Amino acid sequence: MKKEKIVLQNHVPEESITYQDNLVYLPKSTLLTPGTYNGIKFTKEEIEKAKVPKVFPLTLNHSRNVEDEVGFFVDVEKVGGKLRAVPVINLETEKGKAALGYVKNRFKAGLTPNLSVEVWVEYNPEKETPVAKNLEIIKASLVDIGACSESDGCGVGLQALNAEKSNEREMIKMGIVPKHPWKYPKDEQSAWEKPRLQDFTNESWDELSDEEKRNIAGHFAWAPENPPERFTDLKLPHHKPGNHAVVWNGVRAAMAALKGARGGVQIPNEDVPKVYNHLATHYKEFDKEPPELKKDENGMWFIDMPDETEMQEEKGTMEFEEKKEEKMELESKTKEKVKIESKMAPCDMTAYEKEIAILKDKLAIAEKTIEKLNGELEKVKAELAAYKEKERGCVVKEIRKYVPDFEPGDKSVEELKELLEFAKKVAGGNSKRKTLMEPPDEINAEKLFEEELRKRLEGGEK
Repeated sequence: MKKEKIVLQNHVPEESITYQDNLVYLPKSTLLTPGTYNGIKFTKEEIEKAKVPKVFPLTLNHSRNVEDEVGFFVDVEKVGGKLRAVPVINLETEKGKAALGYVKNRFKAGLTPNLSVEVWVEYNPEKETPVAKNLEIIKASLVDIGACSESDGCGVGLQALNAEKSNEREMIKMGIVPKHPWKYPKDEQSAWEKPRLQDFTNESWDELSDEEKRNIAGHFAWAPENPPERFTDLKLPHHKPGNHAVVWNGVRAAMAALKGARGGVQIPNEDVPKVYNHLATHYKEFDKEPPELKKDENGMWFIDMPDETEMQEEKGTMEFEEKKEEKMELESKTKEKVKIESKMAPCDMTAYEKEIAILKDKLAIAEKTIEKLNGELEKVKAELAAYKEKERGCVVKEIRKYVPDFEPGDKSVEELKELLEFAKKVAGGNSKRKTLMEPPDEINAEKLFEEELRKRLEGGEK
């Protein structure tokens, strides 16, 4: 038997992406299915016996460089002869943002990002169609071109075990339980009211930073992503704005809503256990026994909460609403009284004139400061443009060491730098890398890479 490492590739069609802090979860991907790849047959039995780590690396283009490792695969399963796993991109890695950018760019263009898995196999090279034995998964990569198509069973979210019988996809987008970015006290007495955005800030949601949005999300038990795109995406609040206190009546109301009280809450069934666990932790903080979490015969999660609990939660809300109306009525009367007294007070015209004079002086000083700053801004812009042009000339000069007749045209400095890095890699001998998808041995791979370099330098397709 001959042992050899080969590379298999498959398509990843567009689906939703889930964010959790610095980790980005892509949809579950089918990495390998039964079939014949490069003359080697992969059977259902051998795939199901494959040696697969619980977690294995996600890299770019099968690179061996540390900075090209951008994440990992989790949730591995072998079902119906298919190898599946969830790709996770870590944005804290050197090229994590570039990897996510590649995926998003393909999605926006209506194209499909590609994955490629590396696997050790043993096979008999003397047979016409040898069978791969003793499969061992090493890692998988984001790549430019994939070989295995959806018709072969490769892809993201394929629900059916047999691609020939069904091409149905899973379209469930998983949410998250936002973390508490702060310490919080307990409030066992206060009535509960669902908070509004105005209770957290005077700014609109779009004006807030990601950190401010995550801070607000920490008051809720579920979000589609963090930070969420809209404030209204946040579900099941139970912390009080301001001091972040966890309110018992809010926790109880959230658990009742998870059961279905007052219209319930619309979240994926798969998210119910983690939301339940979060709320159950708060129950224990108040020395309360949480209701049971159960699953019905259809695999749907539900909360086994007595109806009396829901009635208590409704009663607490009604009492709060009554007190709120009384408070609003009192505030309205107070404002009206102040308004009447204000009309009766005499105007001090001399004081107003002094204040206006002071404000005019401040305005004049501010206008002079702005004029000075605008002049300095234009000067810095001119200097920056000059330095950028010098930098562009230096990059072109470096490229011409590899391609003497190179003409930059209207390429930006960033595009020129990419071409320079590509030229350096080719000059360094990276063109000799072997993968499953490379051309036959009789074609000179190094020559192909040099032709690709020249095509890029002359403005051809990338």
